[in-house]
Amino acid sequence: MSAAATFVYVSDAEDAAIDAYLMDTKTGALTSIGKAEAGKTEMPMAVAPNKKFLYAVVRSQPMRVITYAIDGKTGALTQKATAPLPDSMPYVSTDRSGRFLLTASYGGDKIAVSPIGADGLVTAEAIQVLPTGRNAHSILADRTNHFVYSANLGANQVLQFAFDAKTGKLAPLDPPAVKPEPGHGPRHLAFSLDNKFLYVLNELSGHVTQYAIDGKKGTLKLVDSVPSVPPELGMKWGQPQAPATPAAAPKPDEKPPIWAADLRFTPNGKFLYTTERNTDKIALFTVAAHWQTHLRHQFCHRATATRHQYRSERALSRRFGRKIGSALGLSDRSSERQARRTDPLSGGKGRQLDRDRRREVSGGIAVDPRTGRIVPLSVIAALRGLVAEIKVGT
Repeated sequence: MSAAATFVYVSDAEDAAIDAYLMDTKTGALTSIGKAEAGKTEMPMAVAPNKKFLYAVVRSQPMRVITYAIDGKTGALTQKATAPLPDSMPYVSTDRSGRFLLTASYGGDKIAVSPIGADGLVTAEAIQVLPTGRNAHSILADRTNHFVYSANLGANQVLQFAFDAKTGKLAPLDPPAVKPEPGHGPRHLAFSLDNKFLYVLNELSGHVTQYAIDGKKGTLKLVDSVPSVPPELGMKWGQPQAPATPAAAPKPDEKPPIWAADLRFTPNGKFLYTTERNTDKIALFTVAAHWQTHLRHQFCHRATATRHQYRSERALSRRFGRKIGSALGLSDRSSERQARRTDPLSGGKGRQLDRDRRREVSGGIAVDPRTGRIVPLSVIAALRGLVAEIKVGT
């Protein structure tokens, strides 16, 4: 049995491909190991719980999900199956058993459940499609696999369902949803390690809302709501956007809108990170033993430490480019252009590295497991799209 390898997969929507990388877990450096063909505007991805399959959603006609087998030794992807989806789905996950694929449609205002065969392949159409209210943005099964939650940005609610792990069917709980105060815009979800709490990142307010989960009923109860964007940045709450439309640039005398994107826990559950795209920032939350969040913002270029510290406006935008989105790495083609102009690895302004070399030197950010502090590595924004990181044994 050889040591486990960590592979990173990046969906490149414009190139209709998935780029594969081998990660050096000591340095964070990425080495390109090839690519797999996909469909135009293929974006969200999910990895099977057994790490043997990657599911990639194509958001152009025909709407579909592609199943790839993952070679545990090399990380190479091999397309094995395709299946239709009921709409353009910007979010995908699996249930905890890996038997069902869960998808959410922002523009279609719906969620869907598709069966995953015993062979790990998705070949059939959805067995259940449910209306959600405006702008379903994510869907995720809890750690017990008994309940499923879906964030609805436009409807300003989190739907809560009982999940039948045998049939894959969802049934609304009573009440069927919880709502934060108006205007927050729930976007993405994350569970505490003990499954007692659900954390929701709100796109429009930037707040992280914490809910307690009733272990028997699955219903949510509000615990706290903590801002991830400090007031000194002078930002205003955002407004729901049309599908695939970026937030409008503010006028010179206007406050920029908050445009939060994703949240992720560290593996030990002690730290939570959120991202904000209009300022290219990552916020760090520490999580107390009783699973309440305490927020620290850390600026790379500031030494001042208040209760709200931030990390890294300049360094991270230079390393990753504009529009830092997913905590696993989300940037667009304009991000890459900016990074080539500013990053020292590209030789400064005006100089560009060829595409293959950019990928070879790409990496990520290092996280101190004791403090949760983010340490940028020497990388450039060659990675565009949604990233799935997995570790597999051979």
